[in-house]
Amino acid sequence: MGFLHQLHLLLWKNVTLKRRSPWVLAFEIFIPLVLFFILLGLRQKKPTIPVKEVCKLVGWVDASPPSLACAGLVVWGERA
Repeated sequence: MGFLHQLHLLLWKNVTLKRRSPWVLAFEIFIPLVLFFILLGLRQKKPTIPVKEVCKLVGWVDASPPSLACAGLVVWGERA
């Protein structure tokens, strides 16, 4: 069996299953869209804080060894 034939059969099976349960298909599309727009709204509502500022606020800059969250921003013995 060739690759394209297997792909065709797999896609046909998927279409057949989606036709049998339209409510499931609607939820598979609707729920991720709703969550995406909720996250998009939250992200635009609250201003972002740079990672350097978060490290300074939490006190990770002076940690020895630096935490993984700020490892790329902290140089040993120096503040970011």
